[in-house]
Amino acid sequence: MTEPSGFILGFDPGGQGKKGSKGNFGWSVCHADADGLEKVELGLAINAVDALNQAAKSIELFDPLGNTSVLAAGIDAPMFWNPTGAREVDKVLRKALEDANFPRPDKTVQQINSLWGACLAQGLLLGKHLRDRWDLRITESHP
Repeated sequence: MTEPSGFILGFDPGGQGKKGSKGNFGWSVCHADADGLEKVELGLAINAVDALNQAAKSIELFDPLGNTSVLAAGIDAPMFWNPTGAREVDKVLRKALEDANFPRPDKTVQQINSLWGACLAQGLLLGKHLRDRWDLRITESHP
């Protein structure tokens, strides 16, 4: 079976920026084929739509004829919510960090309802825009 070739996107909506910065929404575009994974471009944007547009422009410059498809995207933000309490995956991650004596695991793997609005809202917004533009698989890469 032949491995598919195409673009893999990454997005990181988190982070508090410095005053006057050009953005804190990280994005990346990689190209995957039988030879491996190649970084195409990465950058910072001011919000989810800006990140998506910059990534799309990078794809267009790399492949101006549009012959290559977007295969998947990873977003460093929660992509599901457990309305009955903490997510099991977050409990496991916090426990692993505690066992490794990591300082403040509760700040690294936060409760969904305590996350900064940028990470939660913009991560979901980006997921919606990605699916509107391309029919692709999206995975959560949080934290």
